Amino acid sequence: MKRSFRSKGKSSPDVTCNVCEIWRQVLRRVKRIKKQSSHLNLTLTRKQKKDLKVLALFTSVYCHDHHPLKKESLSGLDPQLAALERFSCCQQCQTFLLYAIERRLNCPLVEKPACKHCQVHCYSSEYREKVREIMRYSGKALIKKGRLDLLWYYFF
Repeated sequence: MKRSFRSKGKSSPDVTCNVCEIWRQVLRRVKRIKKQSSHLNLTLTRKQKKDLKVLALFTSVYCHDHHPLKKESLSGLDPQLAALERFSCCQQCQTFLLYAIERRLNCPLVEKPACKHCQVHCYSSEYREKVREIMRYSGKALIKKGRLDLLWYYFF
């Protein structure tokens, strides 16, 4: 739905607001990613599964503490990613999480280092800042709640 706004007293052309169109594009991309992940024959390594679980856990913790919106679980993923369906997020965080899953699965490096030590940046700059914010907040929050097993992930 495009809205047009006309400035008061000026005869300038209408200025259109594309916010709704941008959200439609994002939702189309999310649907495409879900469809692609359901049709791929993925053979995930143990490390990839663990990385994706940690990413989903951190995103879920961040979302529950920062976004009071309606939470929904991830659905329509590949059967190997079924363990991620137990994590719930708002629509904005789901979009980020699906983007991050896509990037992690398509990582060009065979031996994947932690993202903060990686020379190849898979994320766009805005998503890179978002993942830093999520990891920084959720890592500290989970450690405070007693998840000491994540200390290794936090520092290395």
